[in-house]
Amino acid sequence: MIWFLKKKEVPIVPDNKEVVFLDADGTKWRYKPAKHITAYEVAKLLPVFCLGFLSDIWKYIVDNNLTRHFEKVE
Repeated sequence: MIWFLKKKEVPIVPDNKEVVFLDADGTKWRYKPAKHITAYEVAKLLPVFCLGFLSDIWKYIVDNNLTRHFEKVE
């Protein structure tokens, strides 16, 4: 029997310093959460970051009034 907990593997953590989304026009938007974010807004943002089933992420963000948590990248 092989004991799987004896492995000394170190997980690789990606070096993501920012999250950027593209809208339909190709404009880049950086995720920058507002200081006063509600629990409801956090719940609405979960599908954006955790689930991969959204076909048009930016449309979802606009439709759910979450754009205040993003800033335009120049």
